[in-house]
Amino acid sequence: MARYLPTCLFRTQRKILLSFHARFYLLALCAMLLFGFSPVFAQFDSGSVLGTVRDGDGNLEPKASVILINVATGSQRRVVSNGRGEYEFGSVKPGDYSLTAELAGFKTAKVPQFSVAVAARQRIDVHLELGAVSETVTVSAAQPMLETDTSDRGEVIGRQEIVNLPLNGRSYADLALLVPGVRKSVLENQTLSSRDSSFNVNGQRSELNNFILDGLDNNLYGTDNQGFSNQTIQPSPDALSEFKVMTSNYSAEYGRVTGAVINVTTRSGTSSFHGSAWEYVRNTSLNAIGPFLPPVNALTGQTQKPVYQQNQFGGTFGGPLKLPFLRNKQFFFLDYEGQRRVTKSLATATLPDANQRAGRFQTAVMNPYTGQIYPVDPATGFSQVPASQINPLATLVMAALPLPNLAAASNNYISLPRGSLADDKGDARYDGYFTPKLTGFFRFSERNVNIFDPPNIPGIAGGNSNSVVKIFDQQEAFGMTYAVSNNSLIDARIGISLIDGSKAPPFIGQPSLLAQAGIPNLPTDPRIVGPLNTQAVNNFSTFGRQTTSPNVQNPFVIDPKVNYSLLRGAHSLKFGYEYQRIAVAVDDFHPKYGNDVYSGAFSTPPAGQYAPTPAPSATYVNEDIALTDFFFGARSHYELNNTHVANIQQRLHQWYAQDDWRVNHKLTLNIGLRYELGTPMWEANNQLANFDPATSPSTGLLITASSGSIYNRALVNMQKNNFAPRVGFAYEPQAGTVLRGGYGISYTHFVREGGENLLVYNAPFTFDAQVNQRAPLVATNPQPLCTSINQNPASCFRTTMQGYANGFTDASNFNPLLAQPHYQPKNDPNGYAEAWHLTLQQQISANTLLEIAYVGVEGKHLPTLADYNEATPQPTTCLTNVNTCKTVQARRALQSFAGIEIAFGAGDSIYHALQAKIEHRYASGFYLLNAFTWSHATDNASGTLENNNGDTNFLTYTNPNYDRGRSGYDQPINNTTSLIYDLPFGRGRRFGANSGSILQTIVGNWQFTAIHTATSGLPVNLTYSAGGYKVGALASDAFALTAGAASSGTLYAQRPNIIGNPINSSSNWVKTASALNGYLNPASVTLPTDPSRPLGNAPRNATRSLGFSQLDLGLHKAFGLWREGTTLDFRAEAFNALNQVNYQAPDGTRTDGGYGAITSAYPARQLQFAAKLIF
Repeated sequence: MARYLPTCLFRTQRKILLSFHARFYLLALCAMLLFGFSPVFAQFDSGSVLGTVRDGDGNLEPKASVILINVATGSQRRVVSNGRGEYEFGSVKPGDYSLTAELAGFKTAKVPQFSVAVAARQRIDVHLELGAVSETVTVSAAQPMLETDTSDRGEVIGRQEIVNLPLNGRSYADLALLVPGVRKSVLENQTLSSRDSSFNVNGQRSELNNFILDGLDNNLYGTDNQGFSNQTIQPSPDALSEFKVMTSNYSAEYGRVTGAVINVTTRSGTSSFHGSAWEYVRNTSLNAIGPFLPPVNALTGQTQKPVYQQNQFGGTFGGPLKLPFLRNKQFFFLDYEGQRRVTKSLATATLPDANQRAGRFQTAVMNPYTGQIYPVDPATGFSQVPASQINPLATLVMAALPLPNLAAASNNYISLPRGSLADDKGDARYDGYFTPKLTGFFRFSERNVNIFDPPNIPGIAGGNSNSVVKIFDQQEAFGMTYAVSNNSLIDARIGISLIDGSKAPPFIGQPSLLAQAGIPNLPTDPRIVGPLNTQAVNNFSTFGRQTTSPNVQNPFVIDPKVNYSLLRGAHSLKFGYEYQRIAVAVDDFHPKYGNDVYSGAFSTPPAGQYAPTPAPSATYVNEDIALTDFFFGARSHYELNNTHVANIQQRLHQWYAQDDWRVNHKLTLNIGLRYELGTPMWEANNQLANFDPATSPSTGLLITASSGSIYNRALVNMQKNNFAPRVGFAYEPQAGTVLRGGYGISYTHFVREGGENLLVYNAPFTFDAQVNQRAPLVATNPQPLCTSINQNPASCFRTTMQGYANGFTDASNFNPLLAQPHYQPKNDPNGYAEAWHLTLQQQISANTLLEIAYVGVEGKHLPTLADYNEATPQPTTCLTNVNTCKTVQARRALQSFAGIEIAFGAGDSIYHALQAKIEHRYASGFYLLNAFTWSHATDNASGTLENNNGDTNFLTYTNPNYDRGRSGYDQPINNTTSLIYDLPFGRGRRFGANSGSILQTIVGNWQFTAIHTATSGLPVNLTYSAGGYKVGALASDAFALTAGAASSGTLYAQRPNIIGNPINSSSNWVKTASALNGYLNPASVTLPTDPSRPLGNAPRNATRSLGFSQLDLGLHKAFGLWREGTTLDFRAEAFNALNQVNYQAPDGTRTDGGYGAITSAYPARQLQFAAKLIF
C-alpha cells in the first residue's frame, strides 16, 4: 500500500488544481471570446476550403453566396466571395463535404462530394454558367492532389489507410512510417517496454516531434517518458478521422518541434447511428520461431516456442443526440479498446557456471586485501577460493541465481520469462452546431495500463528490467468556433492532461538479501526495500534490480489556445496565442537502494605470474577476476541516492502570425513568424541548485534557488530571442506541375534527458553519493581498508559487507568529491533547427501524384551531456612507470569536485536527403503510396534514452568535435510501400455485381492490403569499457576520462582503434542456437595500449548492423448481413509474412566477452485474425 502513496498524493493534488485552474481558464476563454478579440479565422487540427468564383469567360465574380455542407451531419456554413471573387471557409473539420455557389444571373453551381484533410488548404474553384438561380448545374468535383496553396511537406493518412492497413499492435502512429523522411526509432520494438509513437524525422530525435490531438497538445512530459509513449493519449485507430504528418516548413501556428508535427483528429457522430465492434487475436501457435532456438522444455525434451498471446477488442458507437433542444444539431461518438497480452520472449544472460559460483576458476586469482594468491592446480585445472572467504551476500546471490543452461562462457543462460500487459482506453466526444456561426466540441479520454516487463534473470537475484509498470492517462479537451463575420472567425480551445506513471522492481517489499547478509546502513523505506539492489559484476549480466527503479513521474498540463483568422483580399491571415502550464511531480532520482560495481579487476595476480598452461580464454579470465572481486566485496564503485519528490514547473507562451498570400493564380506565398517565450524549469518549493563556475570551485558548494525572478527560481535565464520565421512558396508553372519550397526555424523548450538535465537533482535536496575506490594492493594510489562506519567514504576502501558510512546521503554531509552535481549554464540557449526543402510535384493522372524533393535540416544548440570536470589523459610516462599514473580524480581540473554532469546546448546535427513518393489516391478500390528516402545524417550525440547500439548522449567536453560523426539515426536507404486493393469481384465492384449469394459469399468483396519496409542497417558504435579495462600493472581506470554512475564506471563511452573492416566476412560468421557469433572482427578493432592516448581512431558509429526487410500482408472479407451498410469483416494479417530473418545489432563493446555477437533478432512471422462488425 505504501508504495502507491506518492502516486495517490500527486493525483489528489492535481485534482484539486484541476478544479480551480480548469474553471479559471474556461472563464478566461469565455471572456476572450466575448470581449477580448476582433474577428479571427483558425486552423488547429482543421482544414480550410478556399477557391475563386468565375463566370464562363474566366472573369472573377464577387458577392457570390457560397455554401459548404457537411455530408455526415448536414450542417451548413455560408460565406460571400470578396471583391477578387475569392472565398474561404476556415476551421473546417476533416471529412466529406459538398459545396454550392449562387449569384444572380447565373445557375446555381453544385460541387458534389469532396474530402477535406486535416490541416489542408483544399482549393475548390467554381465556374458559373449564365441562367436562373433556380436552375442547378453540377460542376466537376475533380479534387487535385497538387498542393498549390501551401509549402509544408507532409502526408495525410486517411481513414481508409488507418483502419485497413496491417498494423502490428494497432498503434495508428506507426502509419507515420509511410511518410518520406520518417524512420522507426529503436525505442519502438514490440516489447513490453516499447515506446509508442517513437520515430525519427529528418534526422531528428524522436522526443522532438509534436503530437496534437483535436488541435491541442498531446505530448507526454515525463522526464524519462515513463508512460512508454510520446503521447499522453494514444487513441484507437477506429476512433480517428484521419491524421497528417508534417515534416518540414509547417505553418507558424505549429511550434515546440524540430521533427514532425503529427496532427490527429478524432471522429464525430453523424446524423445517423453507426458503430462497430471487433476483436483481434494472436496466438503462439500461429507464430514462427525465428533464428535463435528457444530453451528445451525439461518435461517434453523439445524446444519451447516463445509465447505471444494477444487479444485486442473494442467498439465504437456514434450518432445524433435526440434532445428536445437543438434537434439534429448535436452529435456524440464513443469508443473503447482493450488489450490483453501474455508473452514469453527469448531472453539471454551471462551467469556464473557451477565452478565459478563455487569459487573454482580457470585462472589464478588473488585476495585483493591480503595479496594471497590462489593458483591453478595442475591436477584439477582450477584455482580455488575458500568458501570461508566468500562474503555472505555473494553466497546468498549465488544460491539465488539460476544455473546456466548453455555450454558457453557468455550468453550462457536462455529463458522465456513471462510478461503481461493489460491496457484499457476510451474516448467520449460531443459536437454541437449551436447556430450557423457557433459550434463547439468536448472530448474526454482515459487510459489505464498495467505491465509486467520481466527481467532476463528470474528470481530474487534478478530484476534488471522495468518490471511492474502502472500508467494512468486522462485528458479533457474543449473547443468553440465562432464565425464573427463573412470573412473571419475565432477558434478557442483548452486541453487538460493528467498522467500518473510509475514502475517498481519485482518482489518489492520482500526480505532483503543485503539485510540477511548483515550489511549496515541500508535504506529502510518500504517503497524501496526488496531482495537485492544493483550488483554490476563486470562481464556478467547485472544481478539485482534495475538501477532506476522504483520511479514515479506524474505530469499535469493545462493548454489553452486561441486563433484568429481573417480573409482580406488575396491574404488569408492568421494570428494566435497558446499557453502551456506544465507541472511534473518527479521521484526519479537513483539508485535509491544502491548500486555496486565490480570492474576494478582488483583480484588480478601480479603480471606474468601464476599463468596457467594452456591459457583459458580471455572471456573466462575476465569473468573469473570480476567474480572474485564480487566474492571479496571489492567494489570499484558504489553509490546511493536519498529519496526525494520534486515538483517541477515550466511555462510556455507562444504567439504567431501567418499570411497565406495568393499573389496570382500561379503563385502563393506562405509567410509566418512565431515567437516563443519558454521559461526554464523551476521547482515549486525552490528545492533546486546549480553549479556556479564563478563561486563553486572555491566554496565547494552549489548555489540554491530562492523566491523572486525566473532566474532566482530556476538559476537559468529565460531566453527571450526565440523568433521563428517561416517562409515558403507554391508555384504552378503549368497545369499539373507545382514547385514548392520553404525555409523555417523551430525551437524546442522541453528537454527529456532522463533526469540528467534537472537541477532539482542536486544537493542539498537530493544527490547521488558516489565513491570510486582503489583496493589496498593496487600499484598506484591504493586506499586502506575502512575500519569504522564513521570514516570519510573518500578516505578508505569500503567493502560491500561494510555497507555505507553513517550519514552517507544526508544533505549535511554533502561532499562534492562524493557526488556528481548537475550543471546547466545560466545562459544556455534553447535548441533549434533550421529546415528547408525544394519539392516538385507532378500530377500523373486525376488520382496519381509523383513528388521529388531535396530536404535539409540543421540542428543547433541541441541538448547534450558531458563531464564538465573531465579528466585529462595520463602523462606519457604512465605506460612505462606506473608510479607516475594518476587516478581519474587527480587528473581533473577542479580538484574540489569530482565529476560535474553538464547539460548544455553543444549538440549539432545536419541532415540531407532526397525524398520521393508516388501516391495513387484511393479510387476504384485501389490505393498506393511508395515513400523513398536516400539520406545522410550527422551529429555529435544522440538523444538521452535513445542512444542505442553503443551510441551515447555524452560527448567529450574538451573536444566535442571528436564525437561528430554518423548519427545514430542514420539509415541511408529507407523505402516503404503501402497498398490497399479491393479485388474486383462482388457487389459494387467491376465484376460479379449481380452474382448469386453463394458466389458472393465465397469470392465476393475481398480486400488485399500490404506494407513493405526495406531499410539500411542500424549504426553501431564501437566502444570499450574504460572503467574496467586493465593492461598489465595499470589500474583498471587508467584509461578513463570520466567516472560516475554508469555501471561501466564511466559516463562517456570511449572508442577503440580500427585497423581494418570491423565487419567479418560472412564466411566467418558462426550461427549457434543462441547467437550469430563473429559478425564483427576482433582482429580489426584493437584496444588502446597507451593510457596517455585513451581515445581511439574509431569514428562514432563506425559500422552497421545488417539491413532490414519486412512484408506485412492483410486479407479482408466483408460479409453482408441483415441490412445495407451492415457487414461482418473477417481479417487475416501476417506480419513479416515471408519470415525474413532480420538480425538486430551486434555487441560493439570491444572489452566484452561476447564482442561481435548478435543475440537478438526482430520478430519472426506473426499471424493475426480478426472479426469486425460494422453497422
